[in-house]
Amino acid sequence: MAKQWLKRLTVEQAEADNSGQGGDNLVPFGIKNSEWVRLVSKIRDGDQLYAYRESPPRHSRAFKNTVPSEGVALVRDGDVVAQVATRGR
Repeated sequence: MAKQWLKRLTVEQAEADNSGQGGDNLVPFGIKNSEWVRLVSKIRDGDQLYAYRESPPRHSRAFKNTVPSEGVALVRDGDVVAQVATRGR
């Protein structure tokens, strides 16, 4: 499945767009906060964050039975280094 890059984000934008409940406190990415914290710890100068959507091609058999995956990806030199899915997988 190919990723469709939706928009470039800052850490602050990603956290504002993905705030959710985590115990008694409002935390970025809710129950996936620990995944987000790990992703942020990997950020180096020159890295980029992108919101993404990933789904199988429309003509494939899997298209009918698959929920698109969405989330935030950390991209370094054109390669995805880490990602946090916010919908789907």
